Amino acid sequence: MSLSGLKVLVTRPQHQAKSLCLAIENAGGIALPFPVIEIKPAQDTQALQDCAAQLVQYDLAIFISANAVTQALPFLTPNPAFKQLKVAAVGKQTARQLQLQGKAVAIVPQKNFNSEALLALPELQSVQGQRIVIFRGENGRETLAQTLRERGASVTYITAYRRQIPQINLDDCPQIAQGHFDLSIVTSVEGLLNLFELLQHADWLRHKPILTLSQRIADKARQSGVKAPVFVSTGASDTHLLTALASFYQKIPSKE
Repeated sequence: MSLSGLKVLVTRPQHQAKSLCLAIENAGGIALPFPVIEIKPAQDTQALQDCAAQLVQYDLAIFISANAVTQALPFLTPNPAFKQLKVAAVGKQTARQLQLQGKAVAIVPQKNFNSEALLALPELQSVQGQRIVIFRGENGRETLAQTLRERGASVTYITAYRRQIPQINLDDCPQIAQGHFDLSIVTSVEGLLNLFELLQHADWLRHKPILTLSQRIADKARQSGVKAPVFVSTGASDTHLLTALASFYQKIPSKE
């Protein structure tokens, strides 16, 4: 797989971008890190602490993201009840983060890694009377809890972390500020909106191709005025993203 000379804007949070940037560089591409989201601990962890002390009352814990795992587990693992608690993950990266911490994952979608895919799984169809706790970021989507409640479950949300737009001085990254890249990788709707905010005076941005993780992000990009092609990766892993980048690379006229 060759990405020779392909300049890729990587907008993942800084601590999650390193392996992808390295993979792009190893394939001959040029990775331009430009984190559009910062991950911070929840401002108030009291609800998380209370939940950690009462894990025995829950039938299922759902982790929305790898960041939810990283931020919540230090509170949860000291309680022996966590070892017995059944857990679900929205995507494979989240599941992998749990497994790295020694926690088996009982429920995870095999494709379309989002709330809708999780809700479509057989294990979550009959949840009448179950007590479910969802660990997520601040102000996340409501689809998951709303649907589970409609199916008869009692659902508690716990904020494990918060996201914020970083402070970036564009004078420190002139190559990005001037649009000297071929496409960007955007992994969330919030990240997309932050990218437009950080480069708000760059009209050329809407003419740059975007690689995303879901149709929902792609639709939002088009609604936001993106005129260039928007591609949807088949997965969130570095391997999936590299495969999608290689497909894009082959379609560049000068590379054919």
